[in-house]
Amino acid sequence: MQNNRLILWGIFGLLAFMLFSKWQFANAPKPPEAQSAQVVTQMLDGQATDGSVPQLNSANVPDGMMTNSKKISVTTDVFSINIALTGADIEDVKLLKYSESLEQKDVPFALLSSDPKRRFVSQTGLISTSGQASFPHSTEFSAQADSYTLEEGQDTLIVPLTYTDANGIVVTKTYEFKRGSYDIGFTQKIDNNTDNAWQGINYMQLLQKDPKASGHLMGASSYTGPVFSMGEESYKKVPFDKLIEKAPAIKQEGTAGWGAMIQQYFTSAWLALNTHSHVVEVAKLPGDMAMIRLMSKDPVVVPAHASYEFKNSLYSGPKIKKNLVDAGEYTYVNDKGQEEKANAKLELTLDYGWFSPISALMLWVLEFFHGIVGNWGWAIVLLTLTAKLILYPLSEKGYRSMAKMRHLAPEMQRIKELYGSDKQKIGQETIALYRKEKVNPMGGCWPMLIQIPIFISLFWMLQESVQLRQAPWILWIHDLAIMDPYFILPIIMCATMFVQQMFNPPPPDPMQAKIMKFMPLVFGFMFMWFAAGIVLYWIVNNLLTILQQWLINRRIEAAQKKMS
Repeated sequence: MQNNRLILWGIFGLLAFMLFSKWQFANAPKPPEAQSAQVVTQMLDGQATDGSVPQLNSANVPDGMMTNSKKISVTTDVFSINIALTGADIEDVKLLKYSESLEQKDVPFALLSSDPKRRFVSQTGLISTSGQASFPHSTEFSAQADSYTLEEGQDTLIVPLTYTDANGIVVTKTYEFKRGSYDIGFTQKIDNNTDNAWQGINYMQLLQKDPKASGHLMGASSYTGPVFSMGEESYKKVPFDKLIEKAPAIKQEGTAGWGAMIQQYFTSAWLALNTHSHVVEVAKLPGDMAMIRLMSKDPVVVPAHASYEFKNSLYSGPKIKKNLVDAGEYTYVNDKGQEEKANAKLELTLDYGWFSPISALMLWVLEFFHGIVGNWGWAIVLLTLTAKLILYPLSEKGYRSMAKMRHLAPEMQRIKELYGSDKQKIGQETIALYRKEKVNPMGGCWPMLIQIPIFISLFWMLQESVQLRQAPWILWIHDLAIMDPYFILPIIMCATMFVQQMFNPPPPDPMQAKIMKFMPLVFGFMFMWFAAGIVLYWIVNNLLTILQQWLINRRIEAAQKKMS
């Protein structure tokens, strides 16, 4: 009895997890309509009147700003980018190796966009802290060409944009693109050609209109919004709905950190990879905009007729661990004057949830098998088989207990009929039967319970793994990251669960028995909207379980025949 209750609690726990994920997606509000141009034009510019860093609660970074600015284009082997001359900032990033959808295979995925309906842009600038000229992201720059292209045989592409003010100060923003890399080098250089020192800081920020609901995998919402790692905060999420307009910004100080906007499969992040102190700030701005800003904490003094370079980098691309690790690497000088290597851990943007170590290990194994078979579907099959083999000793004990319980069912029914309503006596006789037959009633719950962390780990691993985005398997399965369009896999899964139940001992309680009979239908209904990859895992796991239980039952029956 207790064994069956534990199994039921395990199933209900899994169902609760799946229902909560479905509820998150189903109850996400629709994205708001874009603001009218009239409202946008009434908003303020990005520089505070006192020359300090713009205050986050002053509506100073308007939604829709710079949409009419002239832009130059940059094309590499992985990017198609538009840089606005107003601010010399990246406003559009299209990833050439990723398409918008299966239906739009020829349309590159737009990660950053100047479209007011889903605005997501980068902005940078220099702010004076002593009353001299500032150069915020409303500054008008110029470029030497209208377009830049990374040519064949060229590994690096440099794109400079310049601005010269009336006093002779020259600001140059330079982007460095590398072949095959989503990590963009960025330098803000100030040439102080005046007779007075210039003192100030630099800032980099990402603005994104609240999407309300991200793209979904397996019918669930993936977290979309600001995250950062700075100082004592190794990784912190700041959801859109936790930000309040005109409220104080969320701030964190430290060195060698980053601020990012993440979404399912992709991220954009500004990194500060040095030992200089920085501040990261997160706030809500007008127009349902969220902003994450990274800025230097201590002002830099640029003497008269001298120069200074603020160096940072922008990662804008898929959440592939190797790429993220490489983007976070930096070198610093320790107290002994020696150079050491460190990492800002941008890979934390791969958000696997509760069972991150298991998810990371499963992805590693999945990639290993994909390298062998060249198909992510078959890689999932091999991953499931591997997990089943590793857990075989533990699950075998559970299945043996279930098989023995199944053979004891007639005797348990006889005890129940013999003692009628005397539950205490039934319990005593049942425990005595367990001891006599050396059966552990708790053992049968392990096969189900150990599947819960594995399932959840695989769930979030597939949720975050861009490798499976639009990855085909066979026949009608053209994308393992979305639901089966014809619901064939959920039906097969439901059938395998019915067969699997035939090997389990029937629950002595009639209500429990009825619930267990309906479980395959409930799971089948839930899995109809889950990604084909997760349903494939469950089918293969069920088939292997059926085979394992069948073999164990045969062995037990053979052993009982020898004893009789």
